[in-house]
Amino acid sequence: MSGWLEQANACTGAARAVIAPHAGFSYSGPTAAWAYKHVSPTGIRRVFVLGPSHHHSMSRCAVSSCATYETPFGGIPVDRATSAALLETGAFDVMDLSVEEAEHSIEMHLPYILHAAEARYGALLAPHLLCAENLWVVSSDFCHWGRRFRYTRYDAAEGAICQSIEALDRRAMGLIEAQDARGFAAYLRATSNTI
Repeated sequence: MSGWLEQANACTGAARAVIAPHAGFSYSGPTAAWAYKHVSPTGIRRVFVLGPSHHHSMSRCAVSSCATYETPFGGIPVDRATSAALLETGAFDVMDLSVEEAEHSIEMHLPYILHAAEARYGALLAPHLLCAENLWVVSSDFCHWGRRFRYTRYDAAEGAICQSIEALDRRAMGLIEAQDARGFAAYLRATSNTI
């Protein structure tokens, strides 16, 4: 992981949100390093990690039932007060421990988060997003394509399926980089991309 971080280019400012993949480290480690190279632990008090559930169907977002996330580099305490505040809104569930332990979308980010630290939901999360003391990590491989994911959108004008998927994801990345929330929402409505 340190080697990947050393190879990633530095940036000219600290990111307050990153999007990074959650495949196994041998697949996504170098790419994730580019995202985390832009994270400075200075002033960060809390990290929100949003990730999909690959093994359990959920109708709402859920907060962790853990008090600490264990990593090879040490434990990361879960902010139980913030979790409780989110639960009080009535819009969140508590993730079942067995489901959480089987899920990798958040787990793959924890070593990077610990390393970087060295030691209806948008409205509910917005006050935390606006706080400069919070860092947000969005776990996404972008498009999950195929019958298994119930997503087979294909634009033949883009070329092969892999090129169609790349074009689809690049449109999303462009909207995110431009911080065009309305455009991104319209994109999701139009494409139903599985980001």
